[in-house]
Amino acid sequence: VLNGMDRVFSTPQWGGRAYKVARPDGAQGGSNAKGKIVAFMAFDGDGKAVQVSFKIPPADARDACERYGWIEPHSFGTLAPSGWVTATVSTKRQVGTLSRFLKQSHAMHGVRAAAPPGPAAASRSADLDAGHIDRVMDKVRDDGWSPQSDW
Repeated sequence: VLNGMDRVFSTPQWGGRAYKVARPDGAQGGSNAKGKIVAFMAFDGDGKAVQVSFKIPPADARDACERYGWIEPHSFGTLAPSGWVTATVSTKRQVGTLSRFLKQSHAMHGVRAAAPPGPAAASRSADLDAGHIDRVMDKVRDDGWSPQSDW
């Protein structure tokens, strides 16, 4: 989902991957290499789930934490009040909900989303994306990769 978003790129950072929105050419504040963080992703402690931290509007963050047991306020105290949350994703069912939140986070950076595909195409695309992610993550884990190996 993150790799398919307009102007999003990722870099290894903090033992996982930071997904960032590239600044438009000529924007103040530095080069595109820095970008603004949309989400941070890393395996949880036992490698059976992925933890994804992202920012959404504070009221939506509070609602998400109350509604979903797998989403909680960000553990870094100064981030949680501004809408940062951490989702611990361990099932494909959670990916659909997470996808909506990540799109909302991306939209907060002022990037206009492309027109969505039709419902059947979107459903197939989400299934293919989730399956692809599972295959890639299984392969890299089997090859001995862990977040710490990026350090």
